[in-house]
Amino acid sequence: SVERRELLREDTRGIPEVLEMRYRHAITPEDRFRMEPGYRNFQPLAAGQAIAHDVRGEVRVRERGRVLMPLYQAQGEDGFFVVRQVTPFWLVVSRLLRRLRVDRLARHLPGVHGDSAMPDVVRVNKRVARWYALQLFHLLGFRKEEDAGDVLVLRRRRWDDARYVRRGPDPEPLE
Repeated sequence: SVERRELLREDTRGIPEVLEMRYRHAITPEDRFRMEPGYRNFQPLAAGQAIAHDVRGEVRVRERGRVLMPLYQAQGEDGFFVVRQVTPFWLVVSRLLRRLRVDRLARHLPGVHGDSAMPDVVRVNKRVARWYALQLFHLLGFRKEEDAGDVLVLRRRRWDDARYVRRGPDPEPLE
């Protein structure tokens, strides 16, 4: 209905249209995790800001962003998420690069090695590929799996492949 759409528009005013999850703070009951009071969804955060406590002390966010789901710790294994706005321009660039299958060429860049056992994994030598390697591979659908000193290990999810750019994978049936 028109009223519901307007209500949704009002409730989401000031929230970016596209957000990327940058960090998930996993918790267990043994952590005795608790958020500081007063946090609400999509509230801006500064890098280094203390937003919670657990058995190890203060929990600080590593980078600026917005907090997502800060009030649901009793319902699962997530303390909170940090999300950040994605500029629509970069979504267009990413879609274009994936359609052109640039990811296949990227494996031949200096310092980049594929993994024959895992075709969706690349290892990037940060001493050779010094500038913006993570950002470039992120545009190609790879996500950081591990930062092992001089080597970035990146993995592409199956549906980030160019074959799925126009239409995502079929959802798995619910049981």
